[in-house]
Amino acid sequence: MKVKVFCSLLLVAIFTTSCFGFPFKAAIAEDETGVIMQDGTSITSVVSAGRYRSGFFDMFAEMIQIDNSARQYTWSGTDLWTKDKQPLDFIITVTYHRSRDAAIIKQLWGTYKSVFTNDMALDSMVASRIPESAKKMTVQNVLEGILGIKEGTGGRDGSQSFMFTDLSKEFLTFGVVCDNVTIETVTASEEYTAGLQIKANSQLAVEISKQDTIKLEQQLKQEEVTTLIKLEEANRLNSVAEVRAKVYEVSDRAYELEKLRIKAEMVSDKAQVYVVDDLSKLNLFIDSGNIVPVD
Repeated sequence: MKVKVFCSLLLVAIFTTSCFGFPFKAAIAEDETGVIMQDGTSITSVVSAGRYRSGFFDMFAEMIQIDNSARQYTWSGTDLWTKDKQPLDFIITVTYHRSRDAAIIKQLWGTYKSVFTNDMALDSMVASRIPESAKKMTVQNVLEGILGIKEGTGGRDGSQSFMFTDLSKEFLTFGVVCDNVTIETVTASEEYTAGLQIKANSQLAVEISKQDTIKLEQQLKQEEVTTLIKLEEANRLNSVAEVRAKVYEVSDRAYELEKLRIKAEMVSDKAQVYVVDDLSKLNLFIDSGNIVPVD
């Protein structure tokens, strides 16, 4: 009897397993998004990181894991022309990841399932959008603006910002988020580069000339100040001499004292001796500051 019951239960278990299968279990990592599908074509729900197990009546459900980690694509572009008809070559790196937004995933799953599940399909879709965005960026600006030579045009940062905004809109149409756009290199034509070098040398020569002119002006100002100082010193010495001369004019005693001093110097131990008679005018010796021989 027990054998019959056991066999019956075993047959029921085998029948149930063959009809319904085992419930699934899945773990979604931090850089992943889970897509649960009931019938293999429509999405039942979109879940974030965690561990999941299907119920008894969901044994036909499927869990698809979407990789949301950041990816990079480097694009080399040639034969691009600026607004002022100058050719340019670019190397541009774009960083991106698949969207985690449940509404976007459900909306675009039917059309862009391969983008969500296949890395090659994702990279191919991203690469197809970069050339057109780079073209939009170049034709709306002059070369000097892109290179950052001309002020007020944003330079390389402005060009990167333009492409980031443009690619962000484009990528969202197939469920991808643009994280960053970096213009690695910008290469102008050899003719333009040579012209820039000539222009730079000319500007450098002008700047050096300006600096030399400033130095000469500063030297001239310094010389003018020195001359004014010397003139002021001379004027003061003349004023002192004039005042001293007036003292001898108004004071006979001062005059006699100065006369005696000069006579004493003339008879001192000097190489030359000068004899002055009483009729000589000593104020000539005093005013001049020097002693002049008198016959």
